[in-house]
Amino acid sequence: MATLALAGAGAAFGGLLTGGSALGLQAGWVLGQLGARALGLGVTEETREGPRIAEFRITNSSYNADLVTVDGAWRVDGHLIWLGAVREVAVTEEIGGKGGPSVSSTTYQYYADFAVAFCEAPPGGMAAILKMFAGVDAEPILDRSAGAGPIAVSADRGTVRIYLGTATQGPDPAIQAALGVADTPAYRGVCYAVFDNWRLQDAQLPPISAVVTTAASASFPTATLDPSQNALRWAELLPGGRGYINHAGDGLVIRIDLVNQAETAAADLPDFNNPVTNFPGIDGEGNFYNVTETGLNNWQLRKYDGLTFAQLGTTVTLTDPETGANIVSSVGWDEDRAFGGVRQLDGSYAGELLFIKENGGSNEVMVASTETLQNVAHYFLANGLGQGLAVDAERNLWAYSGNVAGDTVLYRIDPLTGGLSASFTVSGIVSNRIGHEPATNSLILGNLVGAGSSLARWEIETESLAGTLDGLTLEAAGNRNDSAFWNGASERGRLYLQTGGSGDFAEIDCIAMTLVTTWDNTDFGLGGDVEFALYDPTNHAVLGRDVITGDLVWRFLDRLVVGATTLRAVHERHAPRVGLAAAKLDAANLTEAVNGLVMGGRAPLRRHLDPTQ
Repeated sequence: MATLALAGAGAAFGGLLTGGSALGLQAGWVLGQLGARALGLGVTEETREGPRIAEFRITNSSYNADLVTVDGAWRVDGHLIWLGAVREVAVTEEIGGKGGPSVSSTTYQYYADFAVAFCEAPPGGMAAILKMFAGVDAEPILDRSAGAGPIAVSADRGTVRIYLGTATQGPDPAIQAALGVADTPAYRGVCYAVFDNWRLQDAQLPPISAVVTTAASASFPTATLDPSQNALRWAELLPGGRGYINHAGDGLVIRIDLVNQAETAAADLPDFNNPVTNFPGIDGEGNFYNVTETGLNNWQLRKYDGLTFAQLGTTVTLTDPETGANIVSSVGWDEDRAFGGVRQLDGSYAGELLFIKENGGSNEVMVASTETLQNVAHYFLANGLGQGLAVDAERNLWAYSGNVAGDTVLYRIDPLTGGLSASFTVSGIVSNRIGHEPATNSLILGNLVGAGSSLARWEIETESLAGTLDGLTLEAAGNRNDSAFWNGASERGRLYLQTGGSGDFAEIDCIAMTLVTTWDNTDFGLGGDVEFALYDPTNHAVLGRDVITGDLVWRFLDRLVVGATTLRAVHERHAPRVGLAAAKLDAANLTEAVNGLVMGGRAPLRRHLDPTQ
């Protein structure tokens, strides 16, 4: 009403000034409305609220349902065995405003912790859970079938931990945190899965089913790509399936579609022909950077679009942010890597910075903004810096001095200001590489010297050394292991490093700090040398390069081939459970293969076994 009153008054006033013309009435009405808004009159603020659950619904089977036994492979329904916390998260969004009507919209999302059991397991546990489905529409949330390409997982829905029912499996940490150590069963002999912080759809617990198997063998399918240029200098693999590689010694940059193992674009960037940098930096949006000398003591920072390869900007010269003077370097600047600041809700980054250090182990540091390409910090550290950088889970940047009287000194750089926020001494550890391990949010310090190489894990939260691994043989020459450290360990804490020039690789468990296994070039399906291995998170694969053909080669991990079981194996497994001693069992002639056999938990086992004799 206040808006209408002022608008009407404005119209009347405008009519008087113009002799009652239509234009004057209209102008006066508009001015009256603007005046009402300026006074905050008549501006509506509407609040909308999405649906909330009045009662949590469970669509799974009831607690403690009888479990089936499976031989071979079979798809079985899951039964709820534990339900923990159900959390409600309100998301409020403001729409409109700025003098006009505004709408406040609040929606609710629900997350739950729960566990479902699939079947009883033999003494050694099930071989694997091959596939898993969720919801009434059986949405695939896991598929480890042998094949070249990404494992189908719904990583954005939450975390799934699988237990195969072995006699030694321990309790799940989420259940233990909720029930306490003394009251948490390990469910040994039961194949089950725990869904941790799982995002619910339709505010109800989804039905879960899985393909379980007692017979499976590991498969490592491979895929190859013949890129525009063969020799590699650096590589960076980004979330979302995009990767970049650069040819050694020139400006050719190639963009890779990791999902389909295909080259999508290539460009010869002239400013990359003789870059001072060891590795062009790359930010969270896929733009990349390099530092180029354009004249005596004149160093420029340049930015390129990661999709179009267009140059987005350049500095006139790199200057000290306090004095304005040109920053002079006798040996050049080594811009190692860009890193993101604070992650925004829309997926963008704010205050993103680029760390630049002087070549040759110097202690001089610059930090530049990736938005303005201007320096925001320039300072000197106490010791010369080692090669490489790491970014932790909080997006702090970590630099290091690898041998300060036999110790490693770590430097934590603030992601918003670029300033040094803290330093730590890791006693007795010498290093020449650094990487990030995401599972425990730790730094991996590598001392790559060929024979006698070593690794150490330094835990960021506790600010302490968490483990070491000595006596390794790891390639130190060239850049064969550099990209593996730049990209960091896998989400399971695995790091894949080349052990020498013969194409052999080591798989390192960086959480337990143990050597898992070693591979040679034949494991990639090649007869020649393979180099430049690093973990590809999009495909859960190891990416290498065939030095003879120049092809990129993916070795896909954790794929499975399901094998059949036999009737003899079925009888030998279940006979003791029906009171038949193994000495009285003659199943030698039961050699027929069985792809899958399921037996209900409530029905007598003899009812299932007798027809198979």
